[in-house]
Amino acid sequence: MVRSTNMMREKITEVQEPTLDTLKHEGIAAFDVGLTAEETNAIENVSIEVEPEDFDYYGNSESELQNSVQKHLLNLGPNNAEILETIARLATRVVEETKARFQKTSAWITLRVFLPSTDHDTPRWHSDGHYVKHEDDEFVSEEYKLVFAIKGAPTRFQDFDVSKGQAALYRVGEQGKNIHSEPRITEPRIFMSVIVGSEAQIAELKSRFH
Repeated sequence: MVRSTNMMREKITEVQEPTLDTLKHEGIAAFDVGLTAEETNAIENVSIEVEPEDFDYYGNSESELQNSVQKHLLNLGPNNAEILETIARLATRVVEETKARFQKTSAWITLRVFLPSTDHDTPRWHSDGHYVKHEDDEFVSEEYKLVFAIKGAPTRFQDFDVSKGQAALYRVGEQGKNIHSEPRITEPRIFMSVIVGSEAQIAELKSRFH
């Protein structure tokens, strides 16, 4: 069962709110996602035999997102349903906490799965442009992206360290800043990213990207 938005807001206020000051000044911050024992066990035991196509969801429904993620995870290989439900619930929790942090109602979520390879041994250094627009068609000036490796190595930043079990929030739209790349993939990896906005903004983003 997906936890309520009020519970999410309470957790953000009590545990994660201080990183907002860091974001304003530094443009990037990492924080512990706070994995439960159940989540840690599911991550350790999930079997990943296939790299499915990227998963994208644009919208504001917690239950729809969790169900969609869980259905997508079926493509990884043979897994216990409880393991997949736990990971889907974790991904949904991260999204809802991000929405609450920035007081937004909708989000674009991407999940990518990687099998071990040498494809990213050489870093693909890059910085992200803007994503979300105002009603006047101008991009939002103060915009952040969350990245989190549910399983496997975290995103590699050129001038910033992120540890396993941590998510990173960083400002986008500033060329040459928060430069990052996929890490070396030496073990199966499940990666997620989150961009938040109003329902209208995320709907516009979906229409532009698809």
